[in-house]
Amino acid sequence: MASVALTSCSKDEQEEQPTKENFVVLDGTKKTIHSGEYEIWDCYKNTKIDLFLSKDGKERILLALNQELHLYDEIDLTARETERRAHWYWQVEYANEKGERTINASGKPESFFEKWEKPEPVFNSGTLYYTKINKDSTTILLKEGQVVDKSGQLHTLTINFEGPLKKIGEVED
Repeated sequence: MASVALTSCSKDEQEEQPTKENFVVLDGTKKTIHSGEYEIWDCYKNTKIDLFLSKDGKERILLALNQELHLYDEIDLTARETERRAHWYWQVEYANEKGERTINASGKPESFFEKWEKPEPVFNSGTLYYTKINKDSTTILLKEGQVVDKSGQLHTLTINFEGPLKKIGEVED
């Protein structure tokens, strides 16, 4: 008696494409980016992005930008931006495991601050690059970053992210 075996392939059985590794390197320590989310604040496309380095969300990188001015353009993190109305300046913050914001740098011009306020620092070196920001695909690259924290300590920072971001307020499928 002869038997015949039939097999077929379905899309479900096909190999999945490997996902890109998403990480931050802070002072030589590599930290995985577990997830990320974004929120567009207004009609000017001022956008806030959170990249979560801990599952509880306390340790994270917060980025702020204006999509009309900053997308697809390499941002020099050592330079302050020119004063303008309504459009956000670039901003990079790091919150540690306790949720304390220890690094806070921005491109806000010095004229933005009151005389009694200490301006947020810019980076000593580094560039930041964004592509489209949406739930399907986003690229964020911060290269060769060196920045001083609130206590005056110098830190190195790199961000390598390529993947989806959850839009705040949107229900997941």
